[in-house]
Amino acid sequence: MNCPHCGNPESRVDETRPGPEFDRRVRFCRSCGKKFQTIERVAVYGGRAIGYLEAGDMPLQELKDVA
Repeated sequence: MNCPHCGNPESRVDETRPGPEFDRRVRFCRSCGKKFQTIERVAVYGGRAIGYLEAGDMPLQELKDVA
């Protein structure tokens, strides 16, 4: 995750706020020390035939049957 202030790719997660559809993370840049927030969703790779799916789109058992 690149810092929006200085562009440095290294940051550390200070706080995670879980939500029903996504997690909001508060990050600190390791270079400039400024704080920024990201919104992240979990995705699962279902193989070449399916591609990436967001968590909750397909039951896990169906993913195992396809893979």
